[in-house]
Amino acid sequence: MDSLPRLEFSSRAFAKIICHAAKYPSCAINGLLLSSRVGSDPLVVVDAVPLFHDAIGLTPMLEVALAQIESRFGSDKDCIILGVYHANELFSNVQVDVFNQRIADKVEQTIPSGIMYNIYSLLFQVSEHCPHPGLLVTVDNTRLSCDMKRGKEALIVRQAESNGKWKLRDDDDNDILLEEGGAECAAHLMSKKAHKNLIDFDNHLDDITKDYVNTSFNDQVEDFMSQIFKDD
Repeated sequence: MDSLPRLEFSSRAFAKIICHAAKYPSCAINGLLLSSRVGSDPLVVVDAVPLFHDAIGLTPMLEVALAQIESRFGSDKDCIILGVYHANELFSNVQVDVFNQRIADKVEQTIPSGIMYNIYSLLFQVSEHCPHPGLLVTVDNTRLSCDMKRGKEALIVRQAESNGKWKLRDDDDNDILLEEGGAECAAHLMSKKAHKNLIDFDNHLDDITKDYVNTSFNDQVEDFMSQIFKDD
């Protein structure tokens, strides 16, 4: 794999991924990873959009979700879909299932060697080509805990290669980063049972008044992070 920029998960993105998995421990879950910094180093995953815990593998529901996400984020030219995250139903399974790999493949193929895509059409328009390969992130359920002391180790990162295959990205050089305070934030939110109120797109389909962007959850993340830096 060619030299890649460092990769950083924001506290918001990390908390949403971990809390989505924690809310549905016996279900397969997935969602999208978003970035707003094109060409940056580190490349920052700034947010995550929880998609499914029940309709995994149902293409029509995915089409509906992407159309909704376009309406919420598509006008922001700095917002790009960076990749896909998922967790498996079986506790110790860290393999990539067929459906999520297909989502990630389609994302990667829309703009070769880029990450600005969705499955069926380009939703997010940006003015320049993004050189970074797509991300496929698997949650390792065995590394989730109440204190989240293992932090970023809970995420297994794969990135696309030019041959269309997904390669495991190791962290030997410590170039996969987690925003300072991110693990503590996720642990705090779970201790406050905030994960039980995290909304994914499945929840939104059941009740359209439910906010899958999770504005309230975002506010809780910001409140916790601001308190950390205030205490420092």
